[in-house]
Amino acid sequence: MLFLLRKIRRKLMEKNKFTTYPLYAVGEIILVVIVILIAVSLNNWNDSRKNSIIEAEYYCKLISDFELDRKNISKLYQESQYKIAISKKLLLELNDAKKDKAYFIDNYIQALRTNAYIPSKATITDILSAVKLNLL
Repeated sequence: MLFLLRKIRRKLMEKNKFTTYPLYAVGEIILVVIVILIAVSLNNWNDSRKNSIIEAEYYCKLISDFELDRKNISKLYQESQYKIAISKKLLLELNDAKKDKAYFIDNYIQALRTNAYIPSKATITDILSAVKLNLL
């Protein structure tokens, strides 16, 4: 394509046709603009494709974080149920004089120990720190 344009330009310059040369120059400018527009559209398409891949990865990470949170909540729920059962048993055994103080203290401490729920927010922190919230 460029070879053809150079050949036309050379012929026009050799024939001293300065009136047709501006038409040739405008045509060449239009061709360059078209090529630039095609390159920009390809770049936008590629950026869009990359963003959709990143978006899918973030969704998968969020789902795995929510699954981990669900498992942690389930585990804490089971521990709480166990502690309630120990507390009820301890209350029923308080009047029993046969049990020693160490038994009651151990059960009391075990019943009162609590575990706090800490949500998994690694993906959310990553999204917010990378300013990628607009992808979602």
